[in-house]
Amino acid sequence: GGMKPSLRPGIMRGTCAGFVLLLLAATVRAAPVPASLDAFGEAAESAYDHAAAKEWRSVASDLKDLNAALKKMTAAKVPTDTLAPMLAQLSTAVAAQDRLAAMGSANALTRMAAEAERAYDVKVPVDS
Repeated sequence: GGMKPSLRPGIMRGTCAGFVLLLLAATVRAAPVPASLDAFGEAAESAYDHAAAKEWRSVASDLKDLNAALKKMTAAKVPTDTLAPMLAQLSTAVAAQDRLAAMGSANALTRMAAEAERAYDVKVPVDS
C-alpha cells in the first residue's frame, strides 16, 4: 500500500472532536443545568482526587469553590438542602486531614450533584 498512514489518524481525531462538540452543544441546549450546579460537581470531583492524594492545600481550595458554588446555587433557587450538611462534613474532614472521611464526603457530594443534574434533563414530547 502506498498510502501515508500518518494522515489518517489526524483526520479521524478532527472528525471525532467535532462530533463530540456537536453532541455537547445539543446536550446543553436540551438540558440547561445551572452553571453553579455544574461547578459544584466539578469541585466535588476535584476534592475527591485531591483528598485521595493527600493534597490538603488543594482540597481547601476545592472547598472554597464548593462553598462559592453553593451560594450561587442558593441564589439561583437550586435545591441545596442535602448538599449543605454533606459539605459541612467534608469541611470537618479536611480540617482534621482525615483522608478517608474527606474522600467519602467528596464522593457523596459528586454523586448528589450528578443526581441533581439529572433533574434538568428536559424530556421533550415526541408528538408535539
